[in-house]
Amino acid sequence: MKPWLRWTLAITLSLSAWAVLFPASTELPPSGSPPAIPAVPAEVSNDRPGPVDAGLALPAELPRPRLEPAAFDPFEGVKPPAPPVAVAAPQVAVVPAPTPPPLSYRFLGRVKDPDGRTHVYLSHEGKDLPVAKGSPLDEGYVVERLEADAVLVYYPPLDFHTQIRIPLADAIP
Repeated sequence: MKPWLRWTLAITLSLSAWAVLFPASTELPPSGSPPAIPAVPAEVSNDRPGPVDAGLALPAELPRPRLEPAAFDPFEGVKPPAPPVAVAAPQVAVVPAPTPPPLSYRFLGRVKDPDGRTHVYLSHEGKDLPVAKGSPLDEGYVVERLEADAVLVYYPPLDFHTQIRIPLADAIP
């Protein structure tokens, strides 16, 4: 143990023994300090004969404080407010406009026969198809007419017109 701890322990034991053997004196405090407050008896009885100091007498019944009901139960905790109820706006069913099926044909080439007639070929899923005005195609398309720079096709169920472009190198002037 460190020496300063031993000295501290010895002084504490000495002061404790002194306090037990020589209790504090009951002398009056020196002048200039506030006067001591006299001890109040634990129970004052109004049945005792003789004068009773009015400051020490207790009332026969104490007024009861008025209690108001609690604002909430402290054992339940604070409940969060209910979430606002969202009123759904009436849903308007938007039906998308029907669209024709994708046109998966592409221009393959153009050939002139010895008689001077021009034949146009389209390619579809690896097959070569000769087309002319009024030729039906898969997916419901019909060839409307053949022009120098495009093959115009028509989709009758939706009255839809579109075209298959012919590259400029193959266009006939």
